[in-house]
Amino acid sequence: MSSQKEKTSPFMAKAIEAALSAKSITSPNPWVGALLEHQGQIINVSSTKKYGAAHAEAQTLQGKHLPEGTLYTTLEPCVAFEGKRTEPCTQIIIKSGIKKVVIGIEDPDPRVKGRGIIQLREAGIEVQIGDGADEITRLLRPYIKHRQTGLPYVIAKFAASIDGKIATKTGASQWITGEKARDTAHHQRAWVDGILIGSGTAISDDPSLTARPKNLSPEQFTQPLRIVLDGSGKLPVNSKILQPTGTIIATSPKSEKNWQDSLTEQGAQIIICEPSQNGSGINLEQLLQVLGSRSILSLWVEGGSQILGSFFSQNLIDELWAFIAPIIIGGDGLSAISTTGTSTLAEVPHLREIVIEKLEQDFLIRGFTGNWAP
Repeated sequence: MSSQKEKTSPFMAKAIEAALSAKSITSPNPWVGALLEHQGQIINVSSTKKYGAAHAEAQTLQGKHLPEGTLYTTLEPCVAFEGKRTEPCTQIIIKSGIKKVVIGIEDPDPRVKGRGIIQLREAGIEVQIGDGADEITRLLRPYIKHRQTGLPYVIAKFAASIDGKIATKTGASQWITGEKARDTAHHQRAWVDGILIGSGTAISDDPSLTARPKNLSPEQFTQPLRIVLDGSGKLPVNSKILQPTGTIIATSPKSEKNWQDSLTEQGAQIIICEPSQNGSGINLEQLLQVLGSRSILSLWVEGGSQILGSFFSQNLIDELWAFIAPIIIGGDGLSAISTTGTSTLAEVPHLREIVIEKLEQDFLIRGFTGNWAP
């Protein structure tokens, strides 16, 4: 990717807005925006549609022939490769007669990486790279990580009291945060590929674990895949999370075959993973590799406490969203994150590029963590 750090031009800013609007529907393709400009006027702007449909550049250039125009696109245009389902955008751009293309960032996909830029330049098209690169890189972090590592981008989420508790000593947790915070979380659920919880949370809360964002119609997003970690086979077959179908149960060889078969009959997919080192759960790194191979670009980990602790202790979290309510639970209330295995302050996970938002009476603290960075 380009290391250039330039300000975002007004035309690229519009293309980025278009890309953001498509974030909930394009996966496993990247969410891309494109804009056609001619003599300072916006002729057309579009974004990538659902997987298998036309890409942003193709949508923007459809029916247009403006050789003196400039095409702005947030990501390097795609090229031909084995298994590709749509016409390469480089070919569409070349056929359109466009003489100048402004690209935000290079595509990290090894099948494309730099080849689209080369093809355009070989066709006599002027190509500029780096407009809006920082903003676009931030927007495409899940896609970039998946293409670089084969692993999902993992976001940890919890809602807690100001003293870090996610439930009282009796297990009461609905609702710690207010309506605005909950709706913000549902909007995040609406764009990720998968939501993950442990069997303890699935049993105690019996959640449907679906995305229910306000002001978004069903056609504006795709329901995420629901994933339950259940190493020993505890989840009841009548759990809400199994209906409708589209649930993965990640378990270990310790769970009974009859239990696995019963869940399969309910439409669940079973993934058998190696046990964790302590034998009480499953191998999380192996699970992430399997999910990545299934084109899961982004994973929203909602808990519970032990699951979040395991992910953090193994340095598997890329980003944290902590919804904090101005209440104090105290006492024997359940902590948001169990032990991370660190013994000194120097070892504890630290957030980078922290953002704090006020959501009515609550606060959202979010930032990047872990070793990976684009």
